[in-house]
Amino acid sequence: MSTDDYLSDLQQKILDMCSDAPIEIIKVKRKKATTPQLKSEKPKQSLSELTPKDVFQKRLEQEQLEPADIESLTSTFDSVVAEVLAGEKTDVGNSNGVAK
Repeated sequence: MSTDDYLSDLQQKILDMCSDAPIEIIKVKRKKATTPQLKSEKPKQSLSELTPKDVFQKRLEQEQLEPADIESLTSTFDSVVAEVLAGEKTDVGNSNGVAK
């Protein structure tokens, strides 16, 4: 049964149809309809497939910002990421494994 043919009283109808037969209906399962992906729809990506910059840019796309604000935010983001990466490189050389 697909959701296009959804009947709220399906189970009762099946039980009524089988009432004279020597069978017992144990379970009625409804199949979820899957909508085919539109050609214009982008395939979904998991977070592990994206870089931090990709995530940041996708998030910016959801906001209504002026181009100057987008440029400023992107520049600040790039600076923060560079600082974090530089900090990770210096922590790698730390022999006791404790972050500085």
